[in-house]
Amino acid sequence: MAPVPERAEQGTRVIARRSFQLAPDHKRITVTLEVPEPDPESLHDDWRCASRITGLGPRGRRSAYGIHAFHALHLALVG
Repeated sequence: MAPVPERAEQGTRVIARRSFQLAPDHKRITVTLEVPEPDPESLHDDWRCASRITGLGPRGRRSAYGIHAFHALHLALVG
């Protein structure tokens, strides 16, 4: 997956957001998955699906790319 520039949370279309508490240090992380969208930089009408994990360091927002929306979503889920 390739890094994507950060954008404001407002205006993003979120499919799912879940928080988890990790043992044994009880660190809390949040996983966010956004709605797939056409990749504006693609020459072949590819799609991208952004995901974000907060609470584990500077990973930030990343996107998975696929040949259609469901492919991009699947790749975002499997990492």
